[in-house]
Amino acid sequence: MGLTLLKLIIRVVIGGIFLCTAFATQAQNETNRFWLMWEQSRIDLAACLHDGLCDPKRSFVTRLIEEPDSARAQSVFYELDRVSLARRQPPIHPETPIVCPANFYRIEQPASPSLQVNTDTPDYEKMEISDKLAPLKNLPGVYFKLDGVRGPTDDGGKFGKQLHGYVTDAMNKAGIPILTKEELENTPGKPQFSASFSGTQSNGCTWRVSAMLKQTVLLSRDLSVKLASTTWASFGGFDAAQPKQDEFDALTMLIDKFITDYKKANEIAD
Repeated sequence: MGLTLLKLIIRVVIGGIFLCTAFATQAQNETNRFWLMWEQSRIDLAACLHDGLCDPKRSFVTRLIEEPDSARAQSVFYELDRVSLARRQPPIHPETPIVCPANFYRIEQPASPSLQVNTDTPDYEKMEISDKLAPLKNLPGVYFKLDGVRGPTDDGGKFGKQLHGYVTDAMNKAGIPILTKEELENTPGKPQFSASFSGTQSNGCTWRVSAMLKQTVLLSRDLSVKLASTTWASFGGFDAAQPKQDEFDALTMLIDKFITDYKKANEIAD
């Protein structure tokens, strides 16, 4: 290269929905794209040493990777933010290139409140324990499959089907989106609702029922550890004061409690 010495800095970054997105007049016209971006920064060391011209010359090469739906796009960026925080780095790098053309606009933060990020990395160990209903706030939806739940008698699956139908109606009335199995995999937190029944035991213990919501969570002392954990639960069983209450009634009470707690967490009036 003669007298010109070049220092080559190569960085590969991923760009997508949270960098630029096209204006859309209607929600159904929204498109999302993941781009692979290769940035080269070249510094002419001779010009820098002799003339003080040390600003790097930056060039970019891009390739289209994927056209995901919004749920997958949010999920991918959620995971990228998680990795950044685990490294004690700001999710939005201070040197992030702005490559938005004039007919595009910059999205400062993800649309979902659960994915909002800050450039300052908080000390998670010093955070106060959240309210027990906090995991229900801004819940993006739930997945459940309860038609296989067994009841107190062999009724050919009728108990589970009735329970599944009851939960479906309750979620719809509360405005909680019901996720398919495919949607669950691309939804941040992977919220999954379940309910179960256990019959009277030979040792005299009476029947019990339970309902719970599981979501993925991060370990505060090590954000690289991700677990599927119960974030809401309620239990019930035989009550001598209400001898006419059967197992199905007890389960519906737990489901109604979940709906009540969801509305309370999201400040939704009955």
